[in-house]
Order: sequence, then C-alpha cells, then structure tokens
Amino acid sequence: MEYKHTRAYIPIIMKRIDESIFISNNNRYERIDKIDILFIEAQGSYVDIYAHDRKISFSTHLKSILDQMKDENFVQVSRKHIVNINHIQEIHNDYLTISNFNIPTSKMYKSDLLEKIPIIKTKQKVLIEKSTVLSEHLVVL
Repeated sequence: MEYKHTRAYIPIIMKRIDESIFISNNNRYERIDKIDILFIEAQGSYVDIYAHDRKISFSTHLKSILDQMKDENFVQVSRKHIVNINHIQEIHNDYLTISNFNIPTSKMYKSDLLEKIPIIKTKQKVLIEKSTVLSEHLVVL
C-alpha cells in the first residue's frame, strides 16, 4: 500500500502570549514579541521601542512600561533607557552596547543591571608589554 501525502506539513512555531506584549497604536493593538525588543528609550512624553525589524513610538512613561511588562529580562539602565539583557553585547563604565547602539548607563541603575547578568569572576592580570628603547644606557621596560 502506497501512502499519498495530500498536504504539505509545515510546522508552525507559536509564541506564548506571555512572551509578547500588545501596544495600542492608532485604534489597533500591535503585537511585539519580547525577545525581539532590543531596548526602550524615553523621548519626552513618548517612548520608542527598538526591535530587530522596527521602531514603535507611542505616548507613555518609561516606568509604566517596566511595571506592565513584568519581565526580569528588562532592566532600567538610565533615566531614559530600559534594555533587554538578552541582547547586551558589551558593558562599559558609562554605556553598554546592543546591536549598533551605545546605550548610556548611570551609576544609580548599574548595580541592578550587574545583578541580573551572569558574570564570571576572574583574577585581575596586568599584562605588560616589554618595549626597549636604547638611548645610550637607558632601557625602558
């Protein structure tokens, strides 16, 4: 007996509703998956959500978004910025890098950020490159 397959099977990957947020925008609700959000930036009375494929602007407060999202992966890093810690590439003294964006960080929020990311503690090593400059009897190491 020969089996005939009449329909192509295409697996559909569904994301759970708690992995997304809906944003009210022009009399409609726009869905955005949380994992796609890179960071959120306050611009006066508006907030911009930067995602992989788009930027969404709407009127609200930064704290309101953070409270409503209820997600440990989102951390406020400055007065104007919330970041998705899953997308952080580098953390410097006063900014962090996500994609091609340098996001400013403040001392007030930095400890919260560092508590939420896995950091491997290492011993401090100071590497000194030896260079020699010969000028009469002077050698600089």
